[in-house]
Amino acid sequence: MLKTTEGKRPGPRRIFVYGPPGVGKSTFASKAPNLLFIPLEDGVDNLDVCRLDKLETWDEYESALASLIKQTHDFKWIVTDSADWLEKLIFADIVKGQGVKSVGDVPYGRGFEYALAYWQRITNAFDLLRENGVGCIFIGHAETKRHEDPETESFDRFVLNEIGSDNSNFIVPTFKTCLKVDF
Repeated sequence: MLKTTEGKRPGPRRIFVYGPPGVGKSTFASKAPNLLFIPLEDGVDNLDVCRLDKLETWDEYESALASLIKQTHDFKWIVTDSADWLEKLIFADIVKGQGVKSVGDVPYGRGFEYALAYWQRITNAFDLLRENGVGCIFIGHAETKRHEDPETESFDRFVLNEIGSDNSNFIVPTFKTCLKVDF
């Protein structure tokens, strides 16, 4: 017989908070209890929070996650600030490893395939953290873009920042499918 359950399954969440600069994304995240900020850019120095020193490379980020998985700690939330800068670190590591100038230069479009593997490693790390009762918050930056609709009036909308021409809005479907975050 199949074992079934009903109702909500409480537990640590994955949350994605994005918006334009200065709207208070980091301040909002800072209200989570027992949190640790993992800054990949400047911007949280004015917040009274526990934080790592700013990380500059993919290896530093992955090492920080590994330490959080292995070490005993009281953190209930891990805040990555920001997801778009994390993508930049991922792309930089791929470019370095492949000896090319941009992710788009990796033959046969494999640069983005490689990037997806990095995101899967992040997913696996956060699955392990969640098993230990730790949730994660990703912060992302949005910009306003004009949407020209041929059937109705044009309007402005928020979209995630693109790191560069290589991005191709790669981060949005990745977060929705691979990381299973709540928008």
